[in-house]
Formats: sequence, C-alpha cells, structure tokens
Amino acid sequence: MDASQASGKIPVTTEADLITLAGHKMYAPKGVGCLYIKQGTKLYKSIEGAGQETNLRAGTENVLYIRAFGLACAISKAELSRRIAEHAHYIQIIYDKVKQFDHKVNGFAQYLFNMNQFEAHFTTKDLKTLPNTLNISFPGIPSNSLIAALNEKVCVSAGAACHSDEVKLSAVLKAIGVSNEVGMGTLRITVGDGLTEQMVEQAAQTIAEVVAVYQGQAVKPVVKKEETRKEDIYAMPVLAHVPQIETKVDVAKQNIQTCPEQTQNMLNLTQGLGCACKLRPQLLDRILKSLDFGKDPKLVIDGSTNDDAAVYLQNDTPIVLTTDFFSPVIDDPYLYGKIASSNALSDIYAMNAKPLTCLAVCGFNSSRMSDESIRNIMRGAIDVCKSVNVVIAGGHTIESIEPFFGLVCVGSTQMSNIRRNIIGFNPNTETYLIMTKQLGVGMVATGIKKGCVPKQSALYWSAANNMAEVNSSVEKVQSNMQFVNALTDITGFGLVGHLAEMLGELSAEVYFKSLPLIPGIKDLYDDFNSQVVNNFNNFEYATQRGFGVQVKEGFQKAIFCDPTTSGGLLFAVDGIENARTICQAVNGSLIGRVYQGKKKEIIVVDEVFREHKERVTGFFKE
Repeated sequence: MDASQASGKIPVTTEADLITLAGHKMYAPKGVGCLYIKQGTKLYKSIEGAGQETNLRAGTENVLYIRAFGLACAISKAELSRRIAEHAHYIQIIYDKVKQFDHKVNGFAQYLFNMNQFEAHFTTKDLKTLPNTLNISFPGIPSNSLIAALNEKVCVSAGAACHSDEVKLSAVLKAIGVSNEVGMGTLRITVGDGLTEQMVEQAAQTIAEVVAVYQGQAVKPVVKKEETRKEDIYAMPVLAHVPQIETKVDVAKQNIQTCPEQTQNMLNLTQGLGCACKLRPQLLDRILKSLDFGKDPKLVIDGSTNDDAAVYLQNDTPIVLTTDFFSPVIDDPYLYGKIASSNALSDIYAMNAKPLTCLAVCGFNSSRMSDESIRNIMRGAIDVCKSVNVVIAGGHTIESIEPFFGLVCVGSTQMSNIRRNIIGFNPNTETYLIMTKQLGVGMVATGIKKGCVPKQSALYWSAANNMAEVNSSVEKVQSNMQFVNALTDITGFGLVGHLAEMLGELSAEVYFKSLPLIPGIKDLYDDFNSQVVNNFNNFEYATQRGFGVQVKEGFQKAIFCDPTTSGGLLFAVDGIENARTICQAVNGSLIGRVYQGKKKEIIVVDEVFREHKERVTGFFKE
C-alpha cells in the first residue's frame, strides 16, 4: 500500500503487508522514504545489497535524513488533529469560491460537499478522503491552460500527464470513471502548513478569476501596482544569480520599442513558445508523406519539398505564397506582434522574393485577453510591415483558448531570381555557408517564461531585437545572387534541421566558434540548462534524414539544435571571395563549408572559420 499522500494528513493504518511512505510529503527532506514490512512478510530482493542494508539494496543509510524523517513523523503525529481541521477548513474556503462555476469534484469529496459535510467528516474516525486536497474538474477548459494562467500566483497541478506524443488522463481519474472531457480540465489543489486563512482566500479568489474568464466573463485590463507587498516579494522568482550585462542593455534596446502601455504577460496564456510550438518534424513528415495533394503544372514549387514558400506561375510571373503563425514567444504583446510578422515575412525573403501584401491570421481569447493586448499585437505587426513597405490587407480572427498570431504573405520576383533551399553541388567550386542573426533564441524564450531571464537584462533585449529584425538584408546582395547556390531561413527546426534540409545528399563542416551567438547565452546555459534546453527532436530529425551528426554534447549540441523563432537567413554561396562579399553585405557570419563525402554527415568543429586548401573525408586540413 502506498501511503505517501495520506501520511501526515490523516491516521494511517498498518493493516497491510507492505506500506511505503515518502519523507517530503510530511516536510522531511526530499530523498528519504520508508518501507513498512509487516512481521512475517517475506520480502524477496530484486538487487544485490550490502550487509548493512540487510542484503536488500546497495549503499549506506543517510542517517541525517533518516533522523529528520523520524522527527517529521513525530511532529506530524503531534500536530495531526490541528492539521486535519485546519486543512479541511482551507479546502472548504477554496471550494466555496469556485463552486459557482461548471465543475465536478472527483472522488468522495463531491458527496461531502453536496451534503455540506466536508469539514464535519474529519471529526469522525472513518475517513474516506483527504482533508488537504481538492481534485476538481472544469469541463472544457484544458488544465494546462489554467495552470499557465495561474503560474505566477498559485501553484497547482493537473489531472493529466504529458508524454512525448500525447496528453493522457490520469490513470486514477480514469479508474474512478472520470471522462476525458471532464478529466482533461482537472486541477489538483493542495494546502499545507505555513498558510494563513487570508492567503488561502487570496489564492481561491485568483483561481476563481481565472476560471471565470474561461467561462465567459470579461477580463479587466492589468493595472500597474503602485507598491510592493511582502507577499509579492516572496512570490518573485529568484533571479539574482542570472548573468546580466547591464552596460549593454541600452545598446540592445536602442533598435526596439516596447509596448507603450501596461498589458498582460503573453507567456502566461500559452504552453508552446514561438516556432518551438511546431509539430515535431518527424511526425509532420510521417503525416505529409501519407497524403496526396494532387498536381498543378502552374504550381512550380509546392509542399512536397522543404522550400520556405510555394511558387505559383500566373502569366509567367511567379507568385510566392507562404503562411506562418505561432503562440507567444515573449511576454510583451507589441514585441510578439513584431516578431510574429518578421518571422512570416522571412519566408518570402528566403525565396529571394519581395513581399507585396499580407493577411493577418489571429487566434485570441477575448475573455482572457484585454483590448490593450490585442491592439498592441496588431500594432507591432503593422509597424514591421510598414518598415518594408507592406500593407496588411485584412485577415481572419477566431476565438482560441491559447493565442496565436501570424501572417499569410504574398510576394513576387522573376523566376530566375528564385532560390531553393537545397544545394546543387558544383564539383568545380567550393560552397560556403553564411548565416545572419544570432543563435540561442529558443533557450532565452524558455528562460523568460520560466523566470530565469529578467526583462531588463541585456539577454532579454538581445533576443527580442534578434527576433524582431526583418530578414530583408538579402535585398542588399541582388547583384551577387548568381553566386548564391541555395537559401533558407533558420526557424523551429534549428540550425541542425534546416542545414540537413539544405544539404540534401551532401555534407558540411560547421565551425562552432564562428557561429553568431546571443551575448550571455553560455552563462544562461551554465546556470539553467536543465530548464532552458528544450528540443533535441531537431537532432533526431537530421539523423532520420540519414545524416551522421558529430557535435559535442552539452552547450554545442544545445545551440546547434535550438529551435529558433524568427531566425536569420542561411546562404550557401559558391566561391570564397563571393562568400566574403555577400557575408559583409548582409552583416553575416561565415560558419562552414559544403563537401561531397562518402556518406552524409554534419561535423561541428570547435574552431573558427578558415579557408582550407586540401580536403580529406569529413575533415579539412591545410
């Protein structure tokens, strides 16, 4: 019997052969637990152990933690009656606040609430539920969205478990007959020692406000606080040790404007982040390969390739078509609008075309988002489009639980100017790789959402400036485009994924020390890599395309695979002098070179770029 949740909350019987207890569930240190074995119960070992562990497990007892666990048990026993009454009262307060909404309490507690007997039940001996836990479902509202909206104020958990390919209903909820529709909107709310009635009432009010806006009530605009209270200080993320380059903040901010009004934190409204919210490339490939889209002779570039946009011939004039949208990647609505628009326009520039016009694609939750937030998203998009002489001609909006925004873009050019995203190998010349903008955006965006990157740090503004920059630099090299072999932009599949697409059957050597990185990204990785490194699916995508990818584990792999939102352009240029000329014109970086090897491979070398004269398989030497 697993009594981890019950121990310290209600009396626990020993009428079982085996009982497990977890120390941290009753305020003992994490990492210590207990297995109760009824006298006479035969326990068979599954691993070899040492004599001091009764030959049942390896290792030596953590005496300090065990002593602390024993003390926690003694305190729990002495405080049990008080805890039961106090916690039951707190749960009643929370339920009274949220019972006005469409809901279902899961388990025996529903009966007790219906009979108005919840607190009274815990004065009896035959307890059938826990006094400190409320498992409540709000049908039709995804629990992850509720948690995202609460994450800066109240910590709760969901009734569903997120796995690699799907979100599943908790096995416990399924076992007691809770449907998927109800269960996927489940919150597990627990209370404990250290709380006051005032704190519980405040938390209950916050939960009620979040549920209310999902069920159709209007949300009030966010009002800037005039003072900082003690409880606000306790709730602030610990950011003191995040590396900041304060002397560079003004430099990073000078080319970017923030939202002019106080509005909502967009990251509280979403689970995915920018281009990182894309379907896994492996899944997308599998689905698309099973579909027949048909053929049109005028559609000269379609979705069957990995090109950045489609090209349709209209009276021999190529019309370039693309769409791109995503969920918020940054907290500021105005910046989000700028970044989403820059990202969508990038596909036109990646085909070496000129954008003509565009349509907005908008998904907003009008009950959760203030008018100011929606207005500033649109304002950011308009400002970016105006900067490249493009007018948003219209668009379409829908109600969406989680917001998304982007553009459908139309561009044009001459057919001879179109550049594909796959290299055509020329044995008579060397082909070099150039990229613009900086890498590390995905890690910074995740760090912003998780409180690791403060808004006034240089890291924040460098990433924001990087994402908001439009990829129009390709217009500066039109006189040298005959030397550009292939062209694409670096977005959600990371440098490794987009380079794999560009190489086709070729190979490349990339010089890590020449990669342009956001200043301070290495420090962020060193301090928070377990929290901000979020997508090695891109590495698998390259390997599944047949590439052997050689890159150092750790920071180099994280950068190489980092899903980039509104990233830079990736050029493949024939000839070293041509590459140097184009690199300077677009303010880019020479990062590697292409070759035809015995097998497909991408090798990341911990060196700076340099021109080599003689090649061997895979590596280069002078």
